[in-house]
Amino acid sequence: MGLRASTPPQDGGSLWAAGADLTRILFRGLPDLAWLKDPQGRYLCCNAAFERIVGCTEAELRGRTDVDVFSAEEAAFFRSNDRGALERDGLHVNEEWLTFRDTGERRRYEVLKTPLRGQDAVLIGVLGVARDITRQHHQDEALRLASRIFESAGESILVTDAAGDIVAVNAAFSRISGYPAEEVIGRNPRLLHSGRQGPAFAARMWRQLAVHDRFQGEFWNRARDGRLYPLLQTITVLRDEVGRITHYVGVGTDLSRLHEAEQRSHHQKAREAPSFRAGRQSAGSRSEPLAWWSSFLWHG
Repeated sequence: MGLRASTPPQDGGSLWAAGADLTRILFRGLPDLAWLKDPQGRYLCCNAAFERIVGCTEAELRGRTDVDVFSAEEAAFFRSNDRGALERDGLHVNEEWLTFRDTGERRRYEVLKTPLRGQDAVLIGVLGVARDITRQHHQDEALRLASRIFESAGESILVTDAAGDIVAVNAAFSRISGYPAEEVIGRNPRLLHSGRQGPAFAARMWRQLAVHDRFQGEFWNRARDGRLYPLLQTITVLRDEVGRITHYVGVGTDLSRLHEAEQRSHHQKAREAPSFRAGRQSAGSRSEPLAWWSSFLWHG
């Protein structure tokens, strides 16, 4: 049900007039945009903030419609939302971009529209109030972009709170470790511990984080299926405005293929070294220093 406007009482006219004047002052001084149209879409009144949008005074606006002050596309959009509020006979909420006529600046607004009725339930018109949400809109857009980047990154990303409990991981983490997000959220990264790196490595990591808020090193983690995998990981400390730690963020690159390539290269060289030494034996004692040096290169 829409709002109902009070009608003057039979007596106490001066008090009513004083109250009406106060309401008028409050309406005109609202920082949000505010306006009232009759059922046919003609403006009845507006506040000072709305005057900046339409580029004219309330007196100049009164009796005009959206077609007179906005583009045809905008006017059709606004009228459609007015009808939505009337048909619903209640609050209609939408978001829209509005341009200030005096500066050309575009701002994002959350617009609330509702039917306004008198005490006799006769429809007076549609009351509109618009709140500037430009900053919130940009913040939301930045968060959505950050979320897309987080999920699409090729590197493993793991985020913990200050206590060390995992609060977020991305798709690359799940692909590399084998753990879906729902199995690690709320748990400690120790679940990835392989036992391959001892207390000295952990102590060095925590010293670096305490002094520099950053640590980079090669971690050997244990995946969900039990295999070990190397991860070149950078851990960064996030702090709030007073310096308290809020989160730890680990960004890691899977080194499995690099290690596998190095191992294949090492094994290939190890297989080639004996034949290389054997082929030099017939050269007599002069080949012995060369054979020793070749062995050192491959195995030293």
